[in-house]
Amino acid sequence: MVIQLGGLARYWRKYLTKVLAMCAVCLSMKLLHDTYQIINRDTSSPLPVENREFVDGTYSQWSILRRNKTKIDIYLEKLKHYVMSTALEENKHEIKKKIIKVHYFNKPDHVSPTSFDNCPDACTMTYGVNGNLSTSDAVMFQGPPLGITNPQPPTKIRGQIWVLHGSEAPVYWMGSLSPWRCLFNWTMSYRRDADIRHSYGDFRKRQSVLSKIPTALNIPTSFNPVGWFVSHCNTSSKRELYVEQLTKYVKTDIYGACGKLVCDFDKFKECLDRYKFYLSFENAICRDYITEKVFNIFQIASNTIPVVRGFKNQSWMFLPPGSYISTDEFSSPGKLGEYITKLPNNMTAFENYFTWKQFYESYSYEPNPFCILCRRLHRSESYRRLYDDIDAWLKGGNQEFCVGADDVE
Repeated sequence: MVIQLGGLARYWRKYLTKVLAMCAVCLSMKLLHDTYQIINRDTSSPLPVENREFVDGTYSQWSILRRNKTKIDIYLEKLKHYVMSTALEENKHEIKKKIIKVHYFNKPDHVSPTSFDNCPDACTMTYGVNGNLSTSDAVMFQGPPLGITNPQPPTKIRGQIWVLHGSEAPVYWMGSLSPWRCLFNWTMSYRRDADIRHSYGDFRKRQSVLSKIPTALNIPTSFNPVGWFVSHCNTSSKRELYVEQLTKYVKTDIYGACGKLVCDFDKFKECLDRYKFYLSFENAICRDYITEKVFNIFQIASNTIPVVRGFKNQSWMFLPPGSYISTDEFSSPGKLGEYITKLPNNMTAFENYFTWKQFYESYSYEPNPFCILCRRLHRSESYRRLYDDIDAWLKGGNQEFCVGADDVE
């Protein structure tokens, strides 16, 4: 009897400890909210906040970028991160023991079934349109072809989490997702408002500032000043028309299916380093849509300046200031061509485009978005959500997520 009472006492002690821990979390979050309200009570209008990933308690931010986030905003974000991390610490051992089963319904070739293998949390992936969805904790869907290949959704099992995955611009999604209303819980995309951001690249501060620009600017003069590697020749952004007009003012070498030149894949850097400028033009003009066409240049090229063209005035949110040339700054392809032709004659102005390398380094986007997905699945109670109209989210609803080209004739 004594043993039974002792066991009961230990049970209630453990139960009360968890209850008190949850109360502490709730109280901390309440204090966090009240503190924020008091501090911002006299603010006439909220400051715009850049939607950057918050990882390991720190922000990825430009020291030379105009940021709108105040010190108290950053402090409160760190406090929130600390509170949530402390709350989850109680269950970390139980979480590691559980294996989450994810089924990728229409997995594309570029997604590996081993995507979860190196994640700190345990998840496994099966795939196939004929798979048994009822045994999976979560189901992923590749969005761009879904409206055509599967206009009607399969049956969703109660308690499952459905994830819409896609890295293409909305203009290249086929069909309509209207029949998929009230089914998707999370989104995984390049967009900043996605639940799980799957970007093409990013930048981080160097641990110590370099004393000089880490590049040799002895650019060969025997090549045309501009290079472009492209395989998609008929685009929503009409980039091919822009380049056609640009080549009237500056010589451009075009590689791939849309040009006459060829560069082996393993010699991409060697080919790229021949050019003073590279055209990093997107195939669609959409919000947040900035792809490897830009990030590859920052990661691979030694002395090439990327020329970007995408959604109006958004490049500054993703790229170091002064590290690129934007078509937004010129009234026509001709004006851009004139600038590109004259810039190399002023080496000081040309070298200034590489100053960012003293402060930052470019890298493939981290952390692995599939590991973020796995981590969330282990803590799904903290991320409850359901999209009422996923088609409206994709296309922007009342906002213009994608626009037509207005800088070509």
